[in-house]
Amino acid sequence: MQFTISSVILALATSIVALPAAVDIKEKRDDHTRASFCTDASRGGRCFNSFGLLPQQPGQGLHCWDLTDGSPTFPDLQDFQDSISSFYPEEDGAVWTLWENFGCGGATADISFPGVDDLSTIGFNDKASSLSVRFR
Repeated sequence: MQFTISSVILALATSIVALPAAVDIKEKRDDHTRASFCTDASRGGRCFNSFGLLPQQPGQGLHCWDLTDGSPTFPDLQDFQDSISSFYPEEDGAVWTLWENFGCGGATADISFPGVDDLSTIGFNDKASSLSVRFR
């Protein structure tokens, strides 16, 4: 079998076109802001990674997520109610609020990137029952 330069170039061009384009993982995500949290300090114990929540937009109401919501998307999220000991926002500029009561009520703790390794240092260890997020 004999190859010509034009047939090699054509084969290369065809294979290059057929390759999937690289996708930045952040571009692939939806418009939710992400955070990870764990039942023990310093990312220890059981963790929920990359939990996404819609941030509050100017002029709109608060998007609140109760940690009892055992939805099909997050069936085990309720296991974190009153059990979070470390919390890590994944985006700079996002301010996550941990709420003591369901429905985003009661005492709060605001957490920004890079997060808090031990929520007992801010008096909020094992207290969160709901979450919300906004941008500064």
